[in-house]
Amino acid sequence: MPGVEAALDRQAYQSALEQVRPLVADGNPDAMAVLAHMFRHGLGVPQNYTRAYELDRDAAQAGVARSQNALGHALWAGFGTAQDTDTALFWFEQAAQSGAPEFQFDLAAALADRPQPDLEAAARWYSAAAAQGNAQAQANLGLLYLQGNGVETNEGEAVRLFREAAEAGNAQAQNNLGLLRVRGVGVEQDYEEAARWFGLAAEQGLAEAMRNLSILHESGFGMPVDEEAARALLSRARAIEVGNVANLIEQLGVPFDDRLIVPDWNRPMDPAENAAAEAGETVALYRTAFRYLGGLGVRQDTGLGLARLRQAALQGSGAAALNLCLLYARGSGVPQSYRTALVWCSVASYRGQTRAMLLRDRLILALPPDVVAAAQSEVPDLLATIGTGNPE
Repeated sequence: MPGVEAALDRQAYQSALEQVRPLVADGNPDAMAVLAHMFRHGLGVPQNYTRAYELDRDAAQAGVARSQNALGHALWAGFGTAQDTDTALFWFEQAAQSGAPEFQFDLAAALADRPQPDLEAAARWYSAAAAQGNAQAQANLGLLYLQGNGVETNEGEAVRLFREAAEAGNAQAQNNLGLLRVRGVGVEQDYEEAARWFGLAAEQGLAEAMRNLSILHESGFGMPVDEEAARALLSRARAIEVGNVANLIEQLGVPFDDRLIVPDWNRPMDPAENAAAEAGETVALYRTAFRYLGGLGVRQDTGLGLARLRQAALQGSGAAALNLCLLYARGSGVPQSYRTALVWCSVASYRGQTRAMLLRDRLILALPPDVVAAAQSEVPDLLATIGTGNPE
């Protein structure tokens, strides 16, 4: 469908839409994949993850690799459908078998990121993508060789992969090469060469590289001491990390526990469910908290909604802890506080909420070390209050 793709490249979305819709009506799976992409990104149509998922599902079943991969992402993150990581892995693998290195990379990353990672399989798929020149796969495979995860430790192979990715412009690989040069791991220690690689990565906006380069400026290793440059780099790094937090918070939205049936929020609240919440039943506390926070079928009462959400979190609901984290991160109904958000994200992470783990890690990077330490000091007491049952 070169005409449709050309229209998308020109950002002529109305033209693309007029061309692709008749093809979708005729059952063309490639057209379905294109229209799914348009719905996913809001290109000429209202952004609609559910519609994108439905179109990708049909195209994936017809064998379209790009939709198989997109379906994997939707199921992995729970965008447009309930989260289902096992089925997501199935579709990631279907897409990877097409031989496209970007799809092989996505499968490898999913295998490495699942709660019980399969690093041997991840290494195989990273290797397949790396052999085709995928720089991010080279960088990730280099880390596995460096750490001996899923493969035998091989510092020389790690250096080779990092260098190939770094020379292709991969900022993370450039930063990793800089670290190896600082430590003299697999290569000769060379602070000037480390500063060069950190500088290249910093120019691409990698906050971690800015922090590493600031240490060299402050210490005078490989360059003259320059405390002003060190402070400026740290300031830039902090601004980027806080921005990354804000972007992730926006992407997460206000997730409802995907193990529960979503109520019809337009209908009045069931008195029996409210009574169950008042009696302290965890699921009822969580569901009614959503109602009161949003004024969904009840008169809005932010205070009551927050109190019920907190009670559900303290009774072990990881989803409630994640929602509390997001409310504090946004300042929605509570004073905005990344510190308090980090506390609840840490609790939610312990309870097995993968999305909370992502936000927790970004908050740790974005906040000053003393704030992180203060927040983390609160977590053990909260977990002791909840108890030490299996994470949910």
